[in-house]
Amino acid sequence: MDNRVAKFVENYNKLSKHELDRLNDMYHWNVRFQDPIHDIEGLDALRGYFSSLYQNLVHINFVVEHYFELEEFVFLYWTMNFRHQKLNGCKDILVSGHSHLVFEGEKVSYHRDYLDLGEMLYEHIPALGWVVKAIKKKASQ
Repeated sequence: MDNRVAKFVENYNKLSKHELDRLNDMYHWNVRFQDPIHDIEGLDALRGYFSSLYQNLVHINFVVEHYFELEEFVFLYWTMNFRHQKLNGCKDILVSGHSHLVFEGEKVSYHRDYLDLGEMLYEHIPALGWVVKAIKKKASQ
C-alpha cells in the first residue's frame, strides 16, 4: 500500500465527531462521495454528512483486507466494525464492503462505497430486520 493510501486509511479510522478536521487532509475540496444512500459533492457537504453520521456512533473501525492500486485509482476491500446507539441493541455490527477511490495528488477526489445496506442497517431495525432476513433467505433458495 503506498503512503497516500496508508495515510488515508489511517486517518479514516481516526475520524470521529471530534476529529472531522482530518477530512481536510484526506479529501479534495471538490470531492464526490457516494454510498448506497448518499451522493455528496464538495468537502463542506461531506463534513456535514460525517458530522451527522458520527452523532450516534459509539465506535467504528475499518480493517482493509485487500487493495489494488493503478495510478490514481485505488480499490479497498474492507470489513467495517461499528456500534450505533440505535441499532442492534448497541452491539457490534460487522459489514463487508469495498471502496473505489480516485486520488488527485495526495487527496481523494472521488470516493464510492459498495456495501450491503441490509447487513449494515435494515437487519438491525426491530421488525424490519426480521422481514429483510426472511427475504434474503427466500431469495437465496
